[in-house]
Amino acid sequence: SATQTLKAIVKNATDSRVDWTTDNSDVATVNNGVITAGQRAGEATITATSKEDNTKSATCTVVVNAAPSTE
Repeated sequence: SATQTLKAIVKNATDSRVDWTTDNSDVATVNNGVITAGQRAGEATITATSKEDNTKSATCTVVVNAAPSTE
């Protein structure tokens, strides 16, 4: 499985940490900003939400394509 690292910066915050979530863990999981492609193709929205102020968040869409056939 492939991985990609994201970075979120919360401006004007005392606590700059964020919580990471995915809306489709079959396609991609996220842990501390590291995205890992799942077991199937599709799309997942990754969200970083400020721990200090949960009204501050950002999202990105991850697209996982099916592996090419080796036949």
